[in-house]
Amino acid sequence: MTTITSLVKALELGYNVLLEKPIAKTLKEALELRDLAKRLDRRVAVCHVLRYTQFYRTLKKIIDSGEIGDIVTFNANEGVGAWHFAHSFVRGHWGNSKTSTPMIVAKCCHDMDILYWLMGRRKCLSLASFGELSFFTRKTLSSPRPERCTDWTAPVGEDPWDARKYATDDECKRWLGMVYDRAREATAEEIYEWLKTSPWGRDYLQCDNDQPDHQVSIMRFEGGLTGTFTMTAFEQGRHIEVYGTKGRIRAGAFYKENGPGEITVTPHFGGRPRVVELEELEGGYQGHGGGDWGLVQALYDDILTVSSPADMTTSIEESAHSHVMAFATEHARLSGKVVDVAEFERRVMNGELAY
Repeated sequence: MTTITSLVKALELGYNVLLEKPIAKTLKEALELRDLAKRLDRRVAVCHVLRYTQFYRTLKKIIDSGEIGDIVTFNANEGVGAWHFAHSFVRGHWGNSKTSTPMIVAKCCHDMDILYWLMGRRKCLSLASFGELSFFTRKTLSSPRPERCTDWTAPVGEDPWDARKYATDDECKRWLGMVYDRAREATAEEIYEWLKTSPWGRDYLQCDNDQPDHQVSIMRFEGGLTGTFTMTAFEQGRHIEVYGTKGRIRAGAFYKENGPGEITVTPHFGGRPRVVELEELEGGYQGHGGGDWGLVQALYDDILTVSSPADMTTSIEESAHSHVMAFATEHARLSGKVVDVAEFERRVMNGELAY
């Protein structure tokens, strides 16, 4: 039984559901699930954990307070991380869009959702996008070499994406633990043996991947608000700049590392920049900055106590729009056209576009 079939059956049997993102492999399936949940009055909570993090809840509070006035535009960036990208989107499960989902959906429907939410739930009206697979491709190879890193003769780590680093580098081994159960206790020799036949032992320039390693999007929202979003393998962490009529916000990983602070609010006319202090949380990637625990804490209310599905924090109805945005972004990238988002959704539902 497929995942979608199982979900449909669960909803028909009367179950409420906690659903990981992306909602489905295709946009049409995601929208059909949204419509079925609404028709049956079921509650489907989607794991958009960023909404539950201290960082984004603080940003939302500042924006909603009116401190920087009316929002006019924003720039947002997700740095996937060079090793993470190679692990997940080159060698890994999501390396090929034909067997998974487009990169902008698999990784960045989180971002589309958080931008829609931060900007006051204003729907995206139109967008354009450009992106390429520029580096993680055979075209980058300057000379032939074995297709598996375990067959390389160069010293381990001379190439920064050498898969043998899974056995020698603690940060790389952390990612290995997500696909190899014995990552912590296995010896380097055991890991080498596993890499000889595993997808994660392949040369990162000789895989079957087709996902872009950088992509930019330009978006227009209701009320005339505009924004840009950049996904790149060659940056680490998310950051955002939000520009309002009274001031601006600069926030995220870059500002935390380089100053003056993780969130800074600066008025346009007089007054000193205000650095917003956030509590340091444990858990790192595994806890998604506190978002995983926040989701679990909110789940009881979202499923059992709020008055209607529309009042849930991350309902499938809200989440569906982030998926429409993400798939429309991929369509814009592939077609080279400015995409009317509502028209794109209509054409997908009518079977005119295969997404």
